[in-house]
Parts: sequence; C-alpha cells; structure tokens
Amino acid sequence: MHTLIKSVVAALAFTAFQSGAIASVTKDYDFNFSTSNGFGNGSLTAIANSDGTYTAISGGGTETYMGTTSSFSLYPNPNGTEFGHYYPPSGSGFYFDNTLYASSSIKLDDGGLLFLSTASDHASFNLFYALAGQYTYLNATDSGVLPDRLVATFTLTEAAAVPEPASLALLGAACLGLGLARRKSRGAQRT
Repeated sequence: MHTLIKSVVAALAFTAFQSGAIASVTKDYDFNFSTSNGFGNGSLTAIANSDGTYTAISGGGTETYMGTTSSFSLYPNPNGTEFGHYYPPSGSGFYFDNTLYASSSIKLDDGGLLFLSTASDHASFNLFYALAGQYTYLNATDSGVLPDRLVATFTLTEAAAVPEPASLALLGAACLGLGLARRKSRGAQRT
C-alpha cells in the first residue's frame, strides 16, 4: 500500500516538474496598441532568454489603420537576440529584435516588434520603445509611401494559462488509483 502511494506521489511530482519546466521555456502574451491613426491587438508566443527577457517567435492579430482593417503576423528575427533588419520594397528599413521585457514597466526596447500585414499593399509596421516612456509606431507600405511615425500606447499581458490535458488526466488517474487502493485496503481489514 505504502509503495503504491509513494509511486503515485512520485509520478505526480515528476509530471508537475515536467509541465513546469516546459511552461518556463515559452510564454503566451496578449497585446494591444493604439495611435492617432489606428489601433490593433493580437497575441505572441515568446521564448525565455538567459537574461530574463523573452524573444517573440510567433504571433499575429488585426490592425485598423486609417479606417482599413487587416491581419498581420510577427516577422521572425533570424538573428535571435541580436538586431535584425528588414527592408520592404519601399526602401525604408526597419531594425528590430522582437524582445519583450515581461516583468518591467517598459515592455519593448528600441528594437521592438516587427509585423507584416496580409493586406495587398504588404504594409509592415514596427512597435518600439522611444524616449520618456512612450512607444513609437512606424508604418511603411510597398507602394513607396514614406512611413508614418506616430506616438503609440502599448500594453502587454501574459495570457491565461490553460492546464495541459495530459496532466489533468494523470492527476485524475492518480486520484482514482488512490481511491481504489484505499477501498481495497479497507476491504482487506474487514476480513
């Protein structure tokens, strides 16, 4: 009986450790932004860096810019935590790093996040931290129009954690096993 309980407790501890270790590698975030010409929101998945920051590796959302709504996706940084460069056909380039400071009051740095629109003009925009606690929104299109540079608000929140189904199933099986073991031991004590 005691061996069974020890085995179940060990299995639960291992599962809790394993799912905790996986959860600490990646995190999901929701974000919102707005400027004088538009607004948008979306979600990001980021991986932890050794310095306590996170690098966004995927994400997307929707943006309404000057009355037109379109979808966008995160442009991945091929340079990891170093700055990447992106040059749309319009010639105006962006430099970015997709780094998040999740535990700080400042959520982005001066590289910020780079997104590409799914709209026909292939617009791209960069959200980054500027001076004096403000964020900047920089937008450019493939049509050669000079980019808009606007003051932006930006919020980043950690998405609500959803329990992993396998962990819940294991916990349920462990509880069932403990209940059956207890019932069996009570039956053996009565005879």
